[in-house]
Order: sequence, then structure tokens, then C-alpha cells
Amino acid sequence: GCTGAGCVTVIALQPIAVGAVLAHHNLACTLVLPLLHRPCMPQVLVSMPFDVVKTYMQTHGTGMAAQGLQESVAAFWSTGSRLVAKGGPGALFVGLAPRLAHQVPGAMVCWLAIESMQRHLKNCTEQQQQQGTPAAS
Repeated sequence: GCTGAGCVTVIALQPIAVGAVLAHHNLACTLVLPLLHRPCMPQVLVSMPFDVVKTYMQTHGTGMAAQGLQESVAAFWSTGSRLVAKGGPGALFVGLAPRLAHQVPGAMVCWLAIESMQRHLKNCTEQQQQQGTPAAS
């Protein structure tokens, strides 16, 4: 339990038991909602075309001699246009499945840790308030 002004420190140092977190009744919300409403998937989908063009330019030396912002933007746009001309709009999403397979589980673990810590800190604060001890800020 939480007692005293050092409550936050004690909780932060205690390892969170995975079994206890997984047994929580909001498991579906904790594991599924990050996929649906957190910024992970939209972020990947929006940034993917830019990442594909950047990677193509790095691996093929395209536009690397560009000087200044205007030339760099022109080289980036030209490279993207050539990729779309050769492979259609899908060419800007090459490697999407592996990228999602890498990003989504990491985001799930991150949000699981954040949500779990928020629950623990909320419980700690509520216990301190019930005992009449002011919560540490």
C-alpha cells in the first residue's frame, strides 16, 4: 500500500507484475485501444510515404548533391514522383507491414506501461487523500 510522502518513489521502484496487469478487467482496453485511437497507426500511415522517399534517396544517392532548402525539396518531390510513376501510389507504402509489425507492439507496451502507472499513481493519491495526507506534487 501507499503511505507517507515517499509513496510515488516506492511505487516507481516496485516492479509491476505482468500477471497482475493482465488480470485487470480492462485488459481489452489496455491492449486494443492503443491500436484504435492512439497515434501509432495514423502516424505510421502518414509518415510512410516520406520515409520511403527518404530511404530511396539515401540508398540510391538521388538528390544528395542538392544545395539549400529549395533544391532539397525539389529533389525529394522529384524522387517521390518517379516512384509513383514507376509503381503507382502503392510504391510509397512499400514495407508498411514490417513497419507496423515493429511499431505497433512497441506502442502497445509503451501505453500499457503508461496506463498501468497512471492507475497505480491514482490509487496512491486516493489512499493518501483518504488518510488525510496531502499528495506529493
